[in-house]
Amino acid sequence: EKYWNQDLVDTFKELKPRSLISDYNLTLCGKEEKLSEDTGYLLKTLVQEMSSYEERTGEKCFFSIASGNFASYLEGKVAEQGIYSTPGKEKITQPPADIKALYDQFKVEVAKECGDNIYWQDNEVRPTVKIARPDKMDDETYYGKHMDTVGQKSFDKAAQIADRLGIPQEYQSRHFDAFELLIPGCTKVNAMETMTEMYSMPAEKMVYMGDNMNDLGALQYAGTGVVISNDNHEDASVKEKTQNLKKALDKDGSSYMQTKQTFGEGANEVIVALIEALRQ
Repeated sequence: EKYWNQDLVDTFKELKPRSLISDYNLTLCGKEEKLSEDTGYLLKTLVQEMSSYEERTGEKCFFSIASGNFASYLEGKVAEQGIYSTPGKEKITQPPADIKALYDQFKVEVAKECGDNIYWQDNEVRPTVKIARPDKMDDETYYGKHMDTVGQKSFDKAAQIADRLGIPQEYQSRHFDAFELLIPGCTKVNAMETMTEMYSMPAEKMVYMGDNMNDLGALQYAGTGVVISNDNHEDASVKEKTQNLKKALDKDGSSYMQTKQTFGEGANEVIVALIEALRQ
């Protein structure tokens, strides 16, 4: 009952989706980046229902996490929970020359305007802005007050610079503790296109849920896009991400659904609704 969302249940029963692709940070979990016991239990149940559905109908189902930045980290964490996740293999390639030039300029501008507040966690093709940690600062202060003040101001500046340089917002990925630029041709949409081909599954049978601008294309690609209602959260930086995402979806005239709750509790509404649809 805690996670029952009648609108989602009714829609899923009508459309009969067979897959769930989910963002991780601030969607399946909160800032602590850990799955709750409820979410872990519901995901296990979902995968079991998907297996039963496949046996009854012969139609393929799958659950996958779409998070390139945390891919290797997540594989281990998901395995610890005993949850099966379809692994997405991210093909790392050099971005086109014109995009690479923009990204190189982005690094110069951010270093100039953010100075000692940031450092680079760079995999050669995807610039990632991280917040420098002052000497002897404890975890609670760093991930709390320091990240909420110095960190978010630096990420605001990074986003302004990216916009000023004309870098499309779908290539900008902002997390609680990082701001990165994605590689064209290596986004969540590209991964979903690969899954469509791999599993012979039309996009209309896919559900995608997310909360941030880097989820925009994936929400539009899936047959059913669900926005986690983090715009109801008290944290201004969390709220703003989802507000910007919904504005972009509305501007494009894209249809989408919303959860009632935030973070993992909102995601649980989606998981419960899909379990109900698969049990029909």
